Amino acid sequence: MRMLSRPGIMLLATLPLSAQVSVLTYHNNPYRTGENLQETTLAPASMGGFGKLFAQSVDGQVYAQPLYMPNVSIGGVTHNVVLAATENDSVYAFDADSNTGTNAAPLWQAAFANPAKGVRAVTSGELNCINTAPLVGITGTPVIDSSTGTLYVVAKTVETTAGVSNFYQRLHALDITSGAEKLGGPFVIQTSVPGTCSPNFNGRVAFSPYRQFQRAGLVLSKGIVYVAFASQCDGDPYTGWLMAFNSSTGKLLSTFDDGPIQGPEPYCRSGIWQGGAAPAVDTSDVLYFATGNGYFNANTTGGNDFGDSTLKLMLGAAGFSVLDYFTPYNQLSLDQGDLDLGSGGVLLLPDQPGANPHLLVQVGKEGSIYLINRDNMGKYKSTGDTQIVQTLPNAIGGTWGMPAFFNGSVYFGGSVDSLKAYSLTNGLLSTSPTSQSTHVYAGYGPTPSVSANGHTNGIVWAVDSAGYPNLPAVLYAYDATNLANQLYSSGINPGDQMGPAVKFTVPTIANGKVYAGTGNTVEVFGLLPNSPNFSLAANPTSLAALPGTTANFQISVLAEPGFSFNGTVALSASGLGAGFTPTFNPGSVTGSNSSTLGVAIAGTVANGSYPFTVTGVSGAVTQSVNLTLVVTTGSSIVFPGGPLTIPGHATMGARFTYNGTLTQLDTIQFTQTGEPCLQGGTATPGYCVNGAGIVVVPGSSPVGSTSTFEATFGTTSGVWNFGALLMEVSGVSPIGTVQIFPANAQNGLGSSTPPTSLVLPATSLGALGFSAFSVTNPTITFIVPDTNYSDNTGSFVLTQAGARARH
Repeated sequence: MRMLSRPGIMLLATLPLSAQVSVLTYHNNPYRTGENLQETTLAPASMGGFGKLFAQSVDGQVYAQPLYMPNVSIGGVTHNVVLAATENDSVYAFDADSNTGTNAAPLWQAAFANPAKGVRAVTSGELNCINTAPLVGITGTPVIDSSTGTLYVVAKTVETTAGVSNFYQRLHALDITSGAEKLGGPFVIQTSVPGTCSPNFNGRVAFSPYRQFQRAGLVLSKGIVYVAFASQCDGDPYTGWLMAFNSSTGKLLSTFDDGPIQGPEPYCRSGIWQGGAAPAVDTSDVLYFATGNGYFNANTTGGNDFGDSTLKLMLGAAGFSVLDYFTPYNQLSLDQGDLDLGSGGVLLLPDQPGANPHLLVQVGKEGSIYLINRDNMGKYKSTGDTQIVQTLPNAIGGTWGMPAFFNGSVYFGGSVDSLKAYSLTNGLLSTSPTSQSTHVYAGYGPTPSVSANGHTNGIVWAVDSAGYPNLPAVLYAYDATNLANQLYSSGINPGDQMGPAVKFTVPTIANGKVYAGTGNTVEVFGLLPNSPNFSLAANPTSLAALPGTTANFQISVLAEPGFSFNGTVALSASGLGAGFTPTFNPGSVTGSNSSTLGVAIAGTVANGSYPFTVTGVSGAVTQSVNLTLVVTTGSSIVFPGGPLTIPGHATMGARFTYNGTLTQLDTIQFTQTGEPCLQGGTATPGYCVNGAGIVVVPGSSPVGSTSTFEATFGTTSGVWNFGALLMEVSGVSPIGTVQIFPANAQNGLGSSTPPTSLVLPATSLGALGFSAFSVTNPTITFIVPDTNYSDNTGSFVLTQAGARARH
């Protein structure tokens, strides 16, 4: 083995030194619940500032779940350490929090391949199987003994000497502080059991380091390291193996073969894959695991073949013994259809109330959920599975991995299916999902993990590996109370993109960070140092409404440029006081998104301007936007000093200042009169516009112009009809100008005696076309666009008609 490490490495007297969480085994604990209940940094509300922090490059695909150990002294420096194993037969230790300075390089690397000496990882071509390609080296997740600072891992190699190649699988015990071999290892794995399956020598089935595939995670329990094996691509001949090694000496203690007897089929099989899941272990040191397709005869006298079964084993002084098992009634169909029960791992549930306190959950390729009493697993019943606690047939897509458990819910990730949550109440699962993700996981589906602070702030994490082998993996996060609430996706921001996907990826969450392996990296996610990372906007910022109605504002959450933001922002309104009821729909938004704020106004609210604040909170980041709600029963615009005269030059218009707050609810009424022509005869073609806004040609019948022209008057800009009467209110956006009397047939176009005056009855500004607004002391301008600005004569007169008193 080649070692790359730093000098001056020492092991601390006690590991770990603090109460920081450790992830030392597959899916966090012996029950394989996948939950970290000591996560105090990551929470649904903090995900707004979550993103990719960095990635560390490795020399091969990372199928094994990364492990995490805090407070390890390496080179005189204390590090939180993340450990990863690759299919190129390397184990890496990285600083878990930084990739800068000296932490840019691995803390150490244990490389079991040494091409210069003819030692390398096995190629998929040599195995005639592309399920794991291009190399097969370390696949099963290692396990760590924190009390001795030892990491146990199995590596597969091919070694060529004098042109002859031999295949080996070895158990390595590595020093967690340096990667150096311990216990005098590594230990070549070789064993046999009585049986008739092949390869067979003198009535004993031999372990084949070439055929057997160490896929399931390793187990450490009470001084024993357990290692399970299946095969590559059902590459016969093979069987399922479970071996027990002394963790202090590396000595093989016992071997169990789950299918040693050749049945009527031309194979034996029954491998222990579990999609990488490690066998589960209860508090009595009893092991539970599921087997793949293969011969089954355990229901017959002396039968000891357990194809497509969930087994309960214990290691005693005489070796392994099967304490109990469950086999589905349709085992033969599962076997013949390659629908392995053992494609999924076994989840042990915490003690439950009711008649069956000790339960396990298991799902295979068929997607049926089995809830089994660990005290009486039911064995085999040909007429159905009624002997177990509960079956949910074909409830999810097939499983290549395992579910997770948190706070009374079991989370399942099926193939070509949504991530689904089923509640567990009084020892029974809900018959349908209580929530599910909108995202559908293609490929083999995910193995979810959970982070939480006790029973609060639960987040379900999953990696979509559908892009295998060339497209990026995608990390997802969900609110554990409702999987429809997606908190994060690494596929949104380019800076969060992961390395190429590998199958069966399991994320590891520890101390505010998420770790996941890819085809060539170990990815590290967490709360980004940048702050703030989002802003709030409102449209409109000021709005008028009548008492007894609801005023609606659009509240937008925007990712600020240069910042990653995919978190959940909780929205609230403050400062409105009695008589107002604000409601957000939805009450929180994820990423750059929007919510509608409806403010219900009681009928007793007095006219007035009511400022208030909308606040958005995501973790430690708080942003706000100020708004104004104008409650009014409406006022009538009164021209100052009587009639307004619009000068003949069309670009000037007539304007006056409205004293007070003006909204779209206020009304205006007037009569428009004027001289017959605004444009002198020098213009070509000599059109005129009379006081009614009618385009006429002197000496001929009235004609209208359908042409338009672009005009800019003050803040006015738009395309208007010739001769239209425009009204503009300053400070109103986006629609600050409207046509009151367009030059069109409705106003008399085509009449032999076109009108010379037009009457506007009392009309609200909103009805004229102004959008919702509220401005104080605006300037009101009236304009008549013409065909020639420099050649206008005459004037318009606007006379206020019967204005009512202001409220």
